[in-house]
Amino acid sequence: MIDVKINPADIARVRLVFRDIPKAIPRVLSRAINKTATHVRSEAAKMLRPMIGLKLTTIKKRVIIKSRATLKRWASVIGISGRRIPVIEFGIKPTFRGVGIKTQKGGKQFVTGAFVATMKTGHEGVFKRKQHDEFDTEEHGRRPWFAALGKSPYRSPIRELFGPSLGMILEGSSVAVLQTLISKSGVYLEKEVDRQIDVALKQYVAVPKSWEQVVEGKST
Repeated sequence: MIDVKINPADIARVRLVFRDIPKAIPRVLSRAINKTATHVRSEAAKMLRPMIGLKLTTIKKRVIIKSRATLKRWASVIGISGRRIPVIEFGIKPTFRGVGIKTQKGGKQFVTGAFVATMKTGHEGVFKRKQHDEFDTEEHGRRPWFAALGKSPYRSPIRELFGPSLGMILEGSSVAVLQTLISKSGVYLEKEVDRQIDVALKQYVAVPKSWEQVVEGKST
């Protein structure tokens, strides 16, 4: 996880600029943190993409902002979702016998009997029908009579196939990426604080000024 927190120097700087407008202080800080969190999330997805070979949109869905800054809490947390990734996101090659799936490190895996389908909801995925031995006691209480005969009076239900989660794929290989992102987040946050100060000055002050001009004017 990556914690995006405001440092004491930036807090002091914002308080100096808005000492006559205290209500602007939490808004400037919380907005700067949330903008930084969104930027870091995008940067994380771009850095992870070459490592795992998934689409950028797929990675972005799983690099999540777990908590955002508020007027009272000046911090944000970015983490990685533990949800498993649908097999179709890894790259597939359907055939009449099943579906070929790209795995990590350029490998391939073939799932016999699998097929690609689009649900009524519009969701597309790789599915496979449950075998008779999958009608276990956990789901049905006992094996149905047709399982012993190898026959079914109706079509077996289907289940979507999923691969590992993003966290499982990365494991310890994401340490270097996290360290880089933490370093970049501090630099970006400082710049974003400056930008949010200028935005707030245009909102609260009649004549737009930069925060440097405001500080200099107060000190003279």
